[in-house]
Amino acid sequence: MVHTRKRASSEMSELKRTGLRCRAAIVVLSVLVIVGAEISAVSPATAAPKKTATSSTLLTQRVGFGAAVTGGAAASPVKVTDCGDDPATPRRGSLRALLAIPGARYVKWGTSCTTHLKAPLRVPSDTTLDGSEQAVTLTGLNGDYGGLIVDHVSNVIIHNLTITAFGSPALRQFNDRPDGIAVFASSGVWIDHNTMSDIGDKQVSVEGGTTDVTVSWNRFVGDAYNAQYFQIGTQFDGATTDAVQNVTAHHNFYDGPGYRAPSIAYGTLHQFNDVVERWVAYGVRCQRLAQCYLENDVFAATGEGGGLVAVKYKPSGDGCNDSGSRCDSTWGSGTVVDPYLPVAGTTANSSVEQPPCADPPVAPCSPYYGSGPQTFRPGYAYAPEPADATLQARVKAEAGSHAKPRW
Repeated sequence: MVHTRKRASSEMSELKRTGLRCRAAIVVLSVLVIVGAEISAVSPATAAPKKTATSSTLLTQRVGFGAAVTGGAAASPVKVTDCGDDPATPRRGSLRALLAIPGARYVKWGTSCTTHLKAPLRVPSDTTLDGSEQAVTLTGLNGDYGGLIVDHVSNVIIHNLTITAFGSPALRQFNDRPDGIAVFASSGVWIDHNTMSDIGDKQVSVEGGTTDVTVSWNRFVGDAYNAQYFQIGTQFDGATTDAVQNVTAHHNFYDGPGYRAPSIAYGTLHQFNDVVERWVAYGVRCQRLAQCYLENDVFAATGEGGGLVAVKYKPSGDGCNDSGSRCDSTWGSGTVVDPYLPVAGTTANSSVEQPPCADPPVAPCSPYYGSGPQTFRPGYAYAPEPADATLQARVKAEAGSHAKPRW
């Protein structure tokens, strides 16, 4: 079982200090729509995306550390025909039943579905979940459990799903509910073109020494309490296990995060062409020996609560977890290359986030615009676009489930 660790108290305090009080209830109406219906069909007018993926076309879009992922491409597609969920006795044609098929599996949907999960849904190795042909929503409102669990497996693709309303809205502010997609001690994972919102804790978490991950073209949506969008690594044994984690994040749209868009501890992150808008405390945090290469990203602040710093390197507060049992205030290091900062006063790195640099610079000196001790550089092929208003508009239009794909 994946154990989602908490690391939020000091950062929540940071949010409160920077003035996070508003944006609550943005998602409440959408949650109420879901509560009354465990299983619902979507009308044809809203069901069909503008273009669907096949296994071959989907795989042409792989980039980054997860570029070798094939998921269930070796298998013939199977389709979900039952939108229900019965963990004790999975019904034929349900998603839970199809994931129990031995061997590789390429899962599509034969009908548009909103499925209320009754228990976490474990995704096995060699699996593709492809919702591109229908409108597919997974929800678990008021359940004390997470959504999709990718635990000690390999070669997984999660594509074109809407994942929303996990955990209790009344408890989200305490950050003690589960994650939407939880990846733990796995390898070869690609999370692409999904829309995630109203999750009790993190919308995506990557922990436990997971390697070779790409997170691309996703739309992260939140409110004042669902502030933790994307977390990579934890304080718990992170220096030994999470140090090997390597994640590529590109062309994601983080709409209104409090913080963690993403936050990484101990591993390596290559982020390019992401769009982060309307954050409160910060956009990206690269901390606890993590190394980040942030390239051609868009950071569009609003200045709400003074949150004009896009990237931070120092753990918040005293660097301790909620109980104070584990503390690590070690800085991370990063390089920020050619960001687009359309709001006056926005800075990629704050002066207080720049420790004194020796000559030659040594850790934990956090370099600014490409200078300093940063050693990590991505070694794979990719083609970053210039960070400008055109990129910002395109990512906002094309990220998420059933948005107009670029292929």
